[in-house]
Amino acid sequence: MRRSLLFAIPVLLGASIMGCADDDPIGPSTTYGTYDLVSYQAEPLPYTQNDGTVLESGSLRLAEDGTCLLSATTNTEGVSETIDFNGTFVQDGNGLDFSFEELDNFADVTGTVSGSTVTLTLLIEGNEVEVLTFQK
Repeated sequence: MRRSLLFAIPVLLGASIMGCADDDPIGPSTTYGTYDLVSYQAEPLPYTQNDGTVLESGSLRLAEDGTCLLSATTNTEGVSETIDFNGTFVQDGNGLDFSFEELDNFADVTGTVSGSTVTLTLLIEGNEVEVLTFQK
């Protein structure tokens, strides 16, 4: 069975980088901050894949200077690994459009902001959807 993108990224890319910028004048001060990953595919963490890999934790930091950092910690066969990604995003109202240099060839990443919650949706190779939910 194919491993999900989040779990495959360490294998495919090692420690990759993604950055973020905000163009929207609507409510950016409420968007900035650090959000903790609370669910993956609508299931609470820790989340265990069919192959036994565990998504232990994660976070999304959106900074006022337009940068962001996405971090995920996985555990495979007792070995924990934290992967950090930097990238860019554009905010339009409650919508977020992300550009991940490492993922642009096979995944579209969008998001929404609702109060203290950010939801990221990854459309992988045009057909597989992964949803990550973060809260402040």
